[in-house]
Amino acid sequence: MSKKKIKEICNNCRLYNREKCNCRLAIFHEGKEMHIPVDPQDECFFQEHELAEEIKQIRFWCENPETGEPSKEGIVKVEIPTDLTDL
Repeated sequence: MSKKKIKEICNNCRLYNREKCNCRLAIFHEGKEMHIPVDPQDECFFQEHELAEEIKQIRFWCENPETGEPSKEGIVKVEIPTDLTDL
């Protein structure tokens, strides 16, 4: 039984913003947030240019202080990779 492989293009990626036709992955350059414009059939810019190892993710979310469950109001939590805190 062969496993069908999904074609690795922007339109199949959850980071593809169909409304703005760009990648949701943010690039910060000189203090400005930028997003690469892409077409649905484009292959991943970050994989193609071997930048994937340099990508770091900072996560923000809000939790209910009583239950610890995600919510729209409550305590804002931040998760920062340890190697980014040394900058």
